[in-house]
Amino acid sequence: MDVALIKSFYNPISKVKVPERSICADTGCEIEWIPILPSGKQGNYMGITQKGLWCVGTAQNLRILDHPKWYLHCIALMENPFDEVVALLRGLFGADIDVYNIFPFVEIIDFSFHYDASSYWIQLAVEWIDQVEPEKRQTFLNGLKKTINNKDVSQKSRHKARKITRQILS
Repeated sequence: MDVALIKSFYNPISKVKVPERSICADTGCEIEWIPILPSGKQGNYMGITQKGLWCVGTAQNLRILDHPKWYLHCIALMENPFDEVVALLRGLFGADIDVYNIFPFVEIIDFSFHYDASSYWIQLAVEWIDQVEPEKRQTFLNGLKKTINNKDVSQKSRHKARKITRQILS
């Protein structure tokens, strides 16, 4: 992700969306950030900090998304259609922006394959992968291969995982 590019959008977006101040769970420091996307029903929001880092604000604190485990607070975003998330991001960052270069789609999807191996999140991940740029899909190959043989995942999702895997390997 292009941190400098994300940082360059902070001031223009702060004129449209009101920045908040929250305590960072890791450092105990107060951080200014702008909530961008709701993530789940618990009131979590994904947003950007003044330094151009993606973060997630929960009812308790703020987490910088600098470790895979913090994506736990973001996977509920996949309950939204991929196209809606892209449209929302382009609405804020600009229609011409390469959203794959500024948003952690890959990290969120990848985390869902490893999170408790829940079939629900895996099914949502497979739906989202189908929308991700083909050159980014290689990242998900291991998760897709496991999904193909996971009988807890719906047959439809297993077949879609098989199809995407074939596309990656061809």
